[in-house]
Amino acid sequence: MTVRRDLDALIRTYLEDGPTELADRSYEAIRAEVAQTQQRLSIGRWMLPNMLSYARYVIAGVVVLALIVGGAGLLSNRSGLIGPGASPAPSPAASASSQPATLAPLPLGAKLEPGTYVVDVIASRPQLSYSLTVPDGWFSFSGDFINTGTADPPIGASISIWDLTDVDIYRDPCPPPSVGFTLDPVKGRSPEDLATAFAAFEERLVIPPRDVEIDGYSGVLLEIQVPDDADFAACAFGEYRTWETTAGDQRYHQGPGQHDRLWILDVDGRRFVINTTFYTATPAATMVELDAIVDSVRIQP
Repeated sequence: MTVRRDLDALIRTYLEDGPTELADRSYEAIRAEVAQTQQRLSIGRWMLPNMLSYARYVIAGVVVLALIVGGAGLLSNRSGLIGPGASPAPSPAASASSQPATLAPLPLGAKLEPGTYVVDVIASRPQLSYSLTVPDGWFSFSGDFINTGTADPPIGASISIWDLTDVDIYRDPCPPPSVGFTLDPVKGRSPEDLATAFAAFEERLVIPPRDVEIDGYSGVLLEIQVPDDADFAACAFGEYRTWETTAGDQRYHQGPGQHDRLWILDVDGRRFVINTTFYTATPAATMVELDAIVDSVRIQP
């Protein structure tokens, strides 16, 4: 049995539980050192057994030393530190920038900074949300309506989204106080069913129902209007109403001449309605912004 063969076996046995490879330069240095040590110890046959035991300790010591020096680079690279040939670990700033930004919830009753916000869908049970992007000059009202600072005539404008999966329609939107409001349930749960119920108000219909798609969801678009000569003071509770959800959320209007453009969408079996309001005198620039806000809507079912 030669020293070189014994040494190779010892080194490989030692490395079985550690790094899978030792640098050639370190390997040859250890082998040369141990070989020289073995030659110095082989003085006489009577000393050979003890000297071989001593040589084993020398081999182990040299291997450990080499691993400490040569293996430090391996350990440092595994821990993510920068070493020879290692790629720098991504900085926290770089990692953070690759993550999508968290959208801010819509503040309550405040002027909005231009940007994208998360808004609650009115009357949704369980609560669902959507996001939209607003330009400068728009305001939050009650946390679920957005307007230009007012939704009132003659130039106001607003947008809101409702869950009208379960909804009733007021038979008369402006009954006298002595009669009061009466509700009729909408038959069916599709967008077409609700559009048909709204279109029954023929004197209020501006845009007849037609197919539409928003954010990948299909549905029906139509537009209704409060008559220009509507006398709100003559209505029960002084309110002109169109619908009420089964949760008790009522849609009453802000004034005579108000237009309500309605996108009625089928969102995974639920009936969502994007409701924008405006007037004949609402500025054209505001109408462009209102359309852009609708286009930015992203529903989060």
